[in-house]
Amino acid sequence: MGTGSGCIAIALKKNFPRAEVWACDISDEALNIARMNADSLNTTIDFVRLNFLDREQRKQLPHIDIIVSNPPYVPQQDENKMKKNVTDYEPATALFVSDNDPLIFYDVIADFGIEKLNKGGDIYVEVHEDLGEEVKKLFQSKGYSSIELKKDLQGKDRMVKAHFD
Repeated sequence: MGTGSGCIAIALKKNFPRAEVWACDISDEALNIARMNADSLNTTIDFVRLNFLDREQRKQLPHIDIIVSNPPYVPQQDENKMKKNVTDYEPATALFVSDNDPLIFYDVIADFGIEKLNKGGDIYVEVHEDLGEEVKKLFQSKGYSSIELKKDLQGKDRMVKAHFD
C-alpha cells in the first residue's frame, strides 16, 4: 500500500524472486516511476492504481501472505518539523495524515488484513516514532497476535509487526 517509487516491493521481489508481489498507489505518477524502477531492475511486480482507503477498490487485490507498508503517518501538525529534503521531494499525500485521525491507514491495513491476509500471515508497517504503541494497540484490538514494536538504529519506535492467526 502506497508503493511510491516501488523500492520496498522491488527489494522484496529481488530477495524472494518466486514470490508474487503486488504494489498499489493512488498516484499514477508514482506508479509510473515504480514501473520504470522495476523494469530497470528486471523485476516483475503487479502494480495497481487504487485508493487504499476505498474498501471497494481494495477488493481487486488478491489474498496474500504478507503485507508490507510505509503508509502516510506524519500528523499534519508536524509538517513544519520536517526537513526540506523530504517535503520538497515527497508528495504530501505520501507523508501526511490528518491530526484528527493519524492512525487511519493502520486501521484500514488491519481491516484489509482481516479480509485478505491468509491465516498465518504477517503485517509489517513503518510507524511514526510517537505512535508506535497506539498502532500496536490498534492491531491488538483487531485480533492480531504476536505484535512486536521495533526500534530503528536511533532507538526510536519505527516498525510494527502483527501476526494473523
